[in-house]
Amino acid sequence: MVRKEEEKVSEEPLAFKRCQHPKEIRAGRKTKRDKTVLKNVYSKENGQVQLTNSLITTRRRRNLLNIWLDARGNVEVNSFDRVGCGEATASRFNNGAVIAPGTVNIPNFKVGSLEIYRRFPLVYDYLMQHHDCSAIEMYLHEVLTVLQEKTLPTVTAGTLNVMDGFENGQKSKSVTIAVADFGCGTGRISCMLSRHSAVGALYCYDSEAAMLGPCIDNVVRSIAKSRLDVRDICIIPHGDCSLPTKRDECLYIGEESNGSEAATDAPRITTMKLCVRPYSFQNVQQGALKNHARCRLIVCAWSLSYVMRAHWGADRWHTVVDETINSLLQLLETTAVSLANEGNEVTEDSGSSALIIIETLGTNTTEPRRHNTLLERLETHHGFQRRWVRTDYNFREPTEAVQLTRFFFGETLAQRLSESGSTTLPECTGIWTRWRK
Repeated sequence: MVRKEEEKVSEEPLAFKRCQHPKEIRAGRKTKRDKTVLKNVYSKENGQVQLTNSLITTRRRRNLLNIWLDARGNVEVNSFDRVGCGEATASRFNNGAVIAPGTVNIPNFKVGSLEIYRRFPLVYDYLMQHHDCSAIEMYLHEVLTVLQEKTLPTVTAGTLNVMDGFENGQKSKSVTIAVADFGCGTGRISCMLSRHSAVGALYCYDSEAAMLGPCIDNVVRSIAKSRLDVRDICIIPHGDCSLPTKRDECLYIGEESNGSEAATDAPRITTMKLCVRPYSFQNVQQGALKNHARCRLIVCAWSLSYVMRAHWGADRWHTVVDETINSLLQLLETTAVSLANEGNEVTEDSGSSALIIIETLGTNTTEPRRHNTLLERLETHHGFQRRWVRTDYNFREPTEAVQLTRFFFGETLAQRLSESGSTTLPECTGIWTRWRK
């Protein structure tokens, strides 16, 4: 029997509630610890990372189809269970892709970062919907446009060659490329990437499986709403090119799955490939990407700093961070021939692929003020180019601003926001880019 206190603060999906922590159970008047480790379908077994298929339950598959149909305006979606919430509502899956205020229980205390990702993915997702990252999206789209122009043109409808990172076939002016988001969370950056017409394959990885459920929902909605050139989303089990993938191992969301045709004059590509798996940076360091599909763009947002923190001490973190960056660089595809760039604003230092690192440069400040050895090492040791943008949090009203700020940043910052009565929490974010030619 689950205690009421646990029910109030726990909002993760039922499918994600199983964890490897001992579970406290009550037997009569006595309380004891169950020493048996519960099996987690999303945990690593025998050193292997679970496939995307393990994230797609029957209910989630039905929800994904409803998300697609609603975004495309094909059907009216009725209320159905929100994964992770104890109530039924359609607001989470409506066109706006915004979790309705009041439908998520926000803890009235600060929750540690790792605990947030494991237990409160929907509250985190709700907070991130107030994070103004439009400047980051604009830059990412500029980079994608450059990469698209510098990639060999290929046919828009054909078989995706995942090792090359773009589609093979007869030459055409339309190009689709493969991109990856490491530390994807609930899909904030992944959604930005998916909205660019150049993207034909998207790989989303995060060590916390609880974050990947909302990520799939958000990405499917983003593609359905913004990419009318996409006919279907093909959710593939993995991105390993050494393992053959059969059609019946893939999940199709879109016109392929429901037999409908959306009315649009936009050019159509056959599929948008999507892979979502619980990869960690430890997997990356251990060479798990050796046979992975090559990508034109890799983004690692607000996550590399966790690698440094996990290995802090003397110079140990240097080696681990360097290995991680080098592994990601090796995943980049470089076999492309530049097209004629007449009239295009392509930077002199740009290459045929890129690795982008995104980290916070200070919260509650309008100018960058956070500088550490990790950020310096990106520039001095690895040759990344740095720029910074404003990424403020804009809340609906003061009470919500204080609640969400306390939940993620702590009481001190929440108190300052409460005293000022402001609904804006300023923030600066750095973007580091490494081009590979």
